[in-house]
Amino acid sequence: MSSMEEFFQQLQGHRKMLADRIDASIRIDIDMGAGCTQGWRIRVHDDEVETTRDSRDADCVLRGTKEVVERVISGETGIVAALLRNDVTISGETGLFYVLRKLLPSPEGATDPRSLRFR
Repeated sequence: MSSMEEFFQQLQGHRKMLADRIDASIRIDIDMGAGCTQGWRIRVHDDEVETTRDSRDADCVLRGTKEVVERVISGETGIVAALLRNDVTISGETGLFYVLRKLLPSPEGATDPRSLRFR
């Protein structure tokens, strides 16, 4: 099983603490090269997460190459940094980007800026 498949399997059935109750879907389109795209669909209903490997319509779509997506889902690269560098693109309900961000691991060594004010 690839690290990508492992990541999406781990999300399946997990309950994530999200600020608001939502019912939305996010699709991650992964450019595998040679004109091949792999789609993973994440559905969040309230705080329950369901993942499937498909390319059905979604409320929000994130696109990136296999290399970039692997770095993002491993926590090696932050999704915000990847977006700012234009390594990934997002379309649809872009506010769902923040939901996706909560589902992803933080980059190694990342610190919540709110914790810095108490030092």
